[in-house]
Amino acid sequence: MGDIADVRFGIKTGANEFFYLKPVGMNVKEVVEIAERDSKALIRVKNGAGWEGEIEAEFLKLVIKSLKNIKSPFVELENIEFLVLIAKEEDYSTSMFLKS
Repeated sequence: MGDIADVRFGIKTGANEFFYLKPVGMNVKEVVEIAERDSKALIRVKNGAGWEGEIEAEFLKLVIKSLKNIKSPFVELENIEFLVLIAKEEDYSTSMFLKS
C-alpha cells in the first residue's frame, strides 16, 4: 500500500466515544451538503458516550472509523457513517460544546 499511497495513522483522540459522532435524522452525505452551503449550520449529532446535541458544521469532518465498510479504493460518501469533532485548541475549548 505504501507504494501507491501515503499511509499514516488516523486521528488519535484518546476518547473516541466523545469525538466520533453520528448525525441524527440524516446521513453524512446530507451533512456535507449542508456544510457546503452554510458552515455555521447546526448539525444534530450523537456520540458513543450517550451525548446528543448540535454542533456547527465547520467543526465536523469526515472520518473513516474502520475499513470494514470500505469495498473499493474510492470512498463514497454513502459508505461513511461517522464524523469527527475537530476544533482548533487556540480558538475553542472542547468544553464549549458541552451543556450541563
